[in-house]
Amino acid sequence: MSAVEYYYLHHCPSWHGENVEMKVQGTSSEFYPRRNYKVKTKVADADGEKKYVHMYMNEGPFAGKEKQLDWFYFDNYTVGTTKFTMKIDFMESSGSYNVGFANLVANAYTKHPLDDYVAAGAIQEVDNQEITEASSYQEDVQYYYKNSKGNYKEATLSGPEDFAKSSNDLGLKNGTDEVKWYTMVTTYKPGAIENI
Repeated sequence: MSAVEYYYLHHCPSWHGENVEMKVQGTSSEFYPRRNYKVKTKVADADGEKKYVHMYMNEGPFAGKEKQLDWFYFDNYTVGTTKFTMKIDFMESSGSYNVGFANLVANAYTKHPLDDYVAAGAIQEVDNQEITEASSYQEDVQYYYKNSKGNYKEATLSGPEDFAKSSNDLGLKNGTDEVKWYTMVTTYKPGAIENI
């Protein structure tokens, strides 16, 4: 093969095909009014035993002397191929769900979904949290004790009997002999779900 022929072969040569196979590409594309197609140039011969590439160059340096093309190259830096996809994409109602999904993904990666609710005032933000001394035991309340370092720590009390004991008596970490239990009172900034 001459240098000119080799250059032409590896720089997007013109070719024609005989006995090539064309099928609809993709399962969703089968039902569109316009379809995408996949063209295969390596297909079985007449008896179906061996596959041959049916691409032939007949332009440029190969004009008048048709030569079989084993691979199609876009340029010297690409891997050769024998398959091609003909895309005929367009927007119509059956494919519009792609736009909705793309917007959903863009939204998920650009901001937190709760931002809209907070901006509308539907989610109340904490205004203040204050620890106060509890005067009596109540069910389903989170209690705290002040440890020997002066920090408030969570405690699980099983009933009024525990409420009458000190954190030290209950074996809590860094507990004290003080029989005092505390609860957290949380106040929220105004907000209304009607704003959404």
